[in-house]
Amino acid sequence: MDKYKLNIIGYDDAFAIGDNASLPTAKSGVGAHLQAEVVADNLLGYEAKFNGRTFCPCISNDTASFVISDYDHPPVRVRCSRFKRLIEEVFIAGYWSFLKYPRMWRPLMETMFEATKPSVLGEIGW
Repeated sequence: MDKYKLNIIGYDDAFAIGDNASLPTAKSGVGAHLQAEVVADNLLGYEAKFNGRTFCPCISNDTASFVISDYDHPPVRVRCSRFKRLIEEVFIAGYWSFLKYPRMWRPLMETMFEATKPSVLGEIGW
């Protein structure tokens, strides 16, 4: 499997994402979502590549943290907080709306993922 294009080696039109992908990244819903966007863009004829991005929530009672990394950066240190738990609750509440109305929500999602890139957060954590 090509870890950037997400296609099965030898087949330009067969892809794998999420749990079906043999990738050196987390097997989370967010990871599968980001992988699906890459596959969709490739099917539409765009040159899209997956960077191994993870953004996995870790929830504990009333606080949350996230595991954030990509192929080029190890996991970023993320402290637990109630604010991050609120972010996760908003994401959960709005997820199906995000999918149903991508033109409205995709800019917000892209901004959030851009602001939380491992290269942006660096060693300062979040």
